[in-house]
Amino acid sequence: MNSKVNIGKTYSVLKSEFIHTLKSIDQSKNIYEIFHDFVFCSAAALRNSIGHRYQNLFNHNIENEYLQRINRYDVSGRLKIKKLFYLLVDLCEAKGEPYDVLGSIYMELEIGNDHIGQYFTPSEVSNLCAQVVMTDLKKQLEEEGVISISDPACGAGSTLLSTVKLCLESKIQVQDHLYIEAADIDRNVALMCYIQLSLWAVPCRIFVGDTLKLKYRECWCSLMYYVKGWDIKLHSQKLKEIVHKAEDYVPNFILIND
Repeated sequence: MNSKVNIGKTYSVLKSEFIHTLKSIDQSKNIYEIFHDFVFCSAAALRNSIGHRYQNLFNHNIENEYLQRINRYDVSGRLKIKKLFYLLVDLCEAKGEPYDVLGSIYMELEIGNDHIGQYFTPSEVSNLCAQVVMTDLKKQLEEEGVISISDPACGAGSTLLSTVKLCLESKIQVQDHLYIEAADIDRNVALMCYIQLSLWAVPCRIFVGDTLKLKYRECWCSLMYYVKGWDIKLHSQKLKEIVHKAEDYVPNFILIND
């Protein structure tokens, strides 16, 4: 993760630049709409970057929606949306550790409150939640060689990012030994989670839909999910489950935010 654009700038300076750039895009649209378009376009670019390596995984529906959204802006607006993505990468690098950058910006802009009453988990709370399950995660790694985490209401991924941070501090190679499966009913925040986990090279699948009803509309897989063969690993795991009796099966996911 290295955009090579704003080397030396502090997190607070970059955050101010991000917000200023966002507010300067197309005054005919409200900031809530622009932020949503930025999130989707960034997620779509990350998702379909997979197609450069695995052509059969390129998603044309996502590409069409991307074009539909981005074409509503003039050249200046498009360039600024692109700049926002580079600034996000720089913000992650300036922070130096996994952190819910997008959630904090969303709350600072108060666009979550105004529209759907959303509040994002403070980093201190997320860090505490991650520390509570860290012992279980290390035990799972010792026993199975991998860590599998599930979050049924992930939001922008604050708690998951705190868990990734602890894994990195424990010298765990997240690309090879950590798999995250998460969901949120709000597409925008689910994609915020997808973007941030992808930027930290975490193998993950993020679902958009209602966890309680087990109804999902979309599934977004990160590049590392495919590069590190997690699709094959999970298929093998499912086959093992089939040959075991239901009463003998113990799920191997650590649940976050239960």
